[in-house]
Amino acid sequence: MLTDHTVTVRTVKLPADIMPDSGRYPHYRLVPLTGTDNRYCLFFHISTEHYLILEASAPRRRMQELLGRMLEHAPYEIFETIG
Repeated sequence: MLTDHTVTVRTVKLPADIMPDSGRYPHYRLVPLTGTDNRYCLFFHISTEHYLILEASAPRRRMQELLGRMLEHAPYEIFETIG
């Protein structure tokens, strides 16, 4: 179904060496690619051991659009790796 409703994409920023608590699964994780300009990889973490790669390499804007569509039906928390 097409809709004009927009979803606000908000991320929780975490350092690369920190993983969310076990109670915060499932969630999305946005990870910047090393050596690229503004390109990210998007993961969907089901548990501490299991995850899916949803998008391997895309600009941040594309990731925001993709996450906006996903949040309409799968409203999980989004973590973004920084620094």
